[in-house]
Amino acid sequence: MRGADRRGRRRRALRSARLIVLAWMAAACSRQQLTPVSRITVPNEHAVGWTRIALRDHSVRTLAAVFVESDSVVGRDANGRRVAIALSDVAGVKTKEFSAQRTVMLVVGIPVIAIGLLWLALETSCAFCE
Repeated sequence: MRGADRRGRRRRALRSARLIVLAWMAAACSRQQLTPVSRITVPNEHAVGWTRIALRDHSVRTLAAVFVESDSVVGRDANGRRVAIALSDVAGVKTKEFSAQRTVMLVVGIPVIAIGLLWLALETSCAFCE
């Protein structure tokens, strides 16, 4: 019974480790890009979910249901209050985009590092090799 319990714990630990690695890989394959704000980049017809607005003072505001109205970007903050920011104060909208460079680095980098660590471990701790 104890052996089965240990195997179950080990399986759960391996599943958790796989999930963490997959989440890390998914995050590494994208990057934040700053897109200028206009009526084209922030469509008024279909309000999207949460949008990250980068301001010229290097701060970021996260708003929901964002749209461009006259000379302002208008949306709702986390408390549901209406927030209007002048377009002259807005540097752009932060969007996530796929990054081929990060994906290649991740797909090539992890196996290279793993093989290097394995080689190092075998070289330094192999008592019976000589």
